[in-house]
Amino acid sequence: TKTIDDRKEGDNFLLLPSDSSQDRILLELGDTKITGLVVWGPPGTGKSQTIVNVIGDCLARGKSVLLVSQKRAALDVVYDRLGMKDLTNLVGLVHDSKADRKPLYEKINHETA
Repeated sequence: TKTIDDRKEGDNFLLLPSDSSQDRILLELGDTKITGLVVWGPPGTGKSQTIVNVIGDCLARGKSVLLVSQKRAALDVVYDRLGMKDLTNLVGLVHDSKADRKPLYEKINHETA
């Protein structure tokens, strides 16, 4: 069975520590053309940590990511953890499509200028 340790160190873009089940998700994402991923589980199982690592891996590979959640707090946790790695300049957080539209466009304009 292939593990994250079997890849060259430069091919691993983990922002946060991970366990073998989380590593398996990153391996599968790297080996296939997955267009969607659902991360589901009870509180405290490492969902946000896994999502942060997936986003970091995708950003490092030049891919785009869309994260949606029914829970606002889940988006905030992922955004805050990406902020701890100084990546919020690459991330747009939208809670309300109308209220957040102008700040998001300003952020995009600022980052591309």
